[in-house]
Amino acid sequence: MFAAGPPSGRLVKALGWRVVAVGGGIIAGTGLLLTSLTSNLLFLISSYGFVTGFGCGMAYMVACVAVPAYFRRHRRQKMAAEMAFCGSGVGTFIFSPIVQYVYVTYGWQNLFIVLAGVGVQCSSVGLLFRSLSTTSTTDSEKVKEKIANWEFLKMLVSIFLILVSS
Repeated sequence: MFAAGPPSGRLVKALGWRVVAVGGGIIAGTGLLLTSLTSNLLFLISSYGFVTGFGCGMAYMVACVAVPAYFRRHRRQKMAAEMAFCGSGVGTFIFSPIVQYVYVTYGWQNLFIVLAGVGVQCSSVGLLFRSLSTTSTTDSEKVKEKIANWEFLKMLVSIFLILVSS
């Protein structure tokens, strides 16, 4: 989940919070839906661990960055961030018995279908993010940023190819 941070940060910089949050919810929902179709342990690890984890990591990273940014230069910025970060713990506390009930009643495959719906629904929350005004950058900073993004993309592709080939 936390490995999604650096690529998500680059995507937020290039595309914006809204697109990355919606994309993260859709990726997480897709991973959960694929998990419901599995009959193989390796596929389960891939779909739940990597795909769902990456999607949740994207959405979580955006939420961790967006809340303090919305309250920038506000005297209650820290309180807003603390309340937002406590939401994940409260959600886990409330959602655990619901997941247990759905698992016992409908089985693990249907549980993952329900969780896929919840994951995709989280992408609708990403649509509520509004754009913030940003400072303009000079042309040389834009060129440096494009070069850095290209180098980062080359590094990600090379790591992916190494992992796939092994």
